[in-house]
Amino acid sequence: MDLPTTLFSTQSLLSLAGAVVATALVPNVLATVVKLPPRTLRLIALAVAMILAFLMAYMDESAQWFKWIVAFFNGLLIYLSALGANETLSRGLEKTPPPTTFAETALDRDSGQRKFFRSWF
Repeated sequence: MDLPTTLFSTQSLLSLAGAVVATALVPNVLATVVKLPPRTLRLIALAVAMILAFLMAYMDESAQWFKWIVAFFNGLLIYLSALGANETLSRGLEKTPPPTTFAETALDRDSGQRKFFRSWF
């Protein structure tokens, strides 16, 4: 068995798992660079998912017309999988222990810096 030589390749990116990772990473990376509202992040994620799904259909050599319909539903599946992964990771990272002293309750825990995985809603 050969070991992989690259983390992402074209073939791995055009798999379901690779497309979900790319769809979750692109909006979160953009949101760390530029302040974007959650609605825009969801639209970016949907666009990335659809582009990857239709690219997968384009690379398929079969000449069936219904592959484009299947690609649309695959794009929705990729988007929902990335949305679920992002929401799960953002909820898991937000759990903070309850305050133990009065001084801790008075502190503002949000420093204003965006966490990488933050809810798109």
